[in-house]
Amino acid sequence: MKQYLREIGRVNLLTARDEKDLAKKIELAKRLRQIKQDYRNENGELPSPTQVLLTLPREIGRSVAIIRLLREELSLPATESFVENISETRLRESIDDGVLDQQMITSIACKLGKSISDTERLLVNLSLNWDLMPDVILNTIDRCVSMADLDEFNLTRERIRQIETKAIRKLRHPSRSRKLRGYLED
Repeated sequence: MKQYLREIGRVNLLTARDEKDLAKKIELAKRLRQIKQDYRNENGELPSPTQVLLTLPREIGRSVAIIRLLREELSLPATESFVENISETRLRESIDDGVLDQQMITSIACKLGKSISDTERLLVNLSLNWDLMPDVILNTIDRCVSMADLDEFNLTRERIRQIETKAIRKLRHPSRSRKLRGYLED
C-alpha cells in the first residue's frame, strides 16, 4: 500500500485545463464519427475527407436561426458577417462553458419550435462543427456569404447534394487538381 501511494505521487495528474482540453478532443472525435455515420446512412458509402469538410459549413449554415436567437438572449449586437456573429467571444464561451441557463435554452427552444434536448444538441453540434472547421474555409465563407444570404439560403437536401456533386466533380478535374496539389504538398 505504501509503495502504491509513493508511485501515485510520481505520476503527473491532469490539470483542470488539461481535462477540459481532453474532453473537447474526445467530443470532436465523436462528432466526426457522427458526421461520417450520418453521411453513410444517407448515401450508403463512407464520406471522403472533402465530403466531410463540405458537411461542416452546411450544418453551420443551418444554425443561423439558433445563432440569431442566442445573440438576442445574450444581448449581443448582430453583425452582417457570419464569422463575426459566431466567433464572438461571449457567444462561444456561453456555449462551450455551459453558461447558458435552462430558462434561456427553453426560450430558444420555444422560438425554434424544437424540444429542449434538440436545442441543446444543436448548440453542442454548432460548437463542435465550428471547432472542426479550418480557418481557411471560415475566411472564405466570410468573404462570400453574409448572414442575410444564409437566411435566404433555403436549399433542399437534394439541391445541396447536387451542388456538392458538381463541386467535387470540378475539384477532381485534372486542371484544378494540379492547382490544388500545391496546397496538399505544403
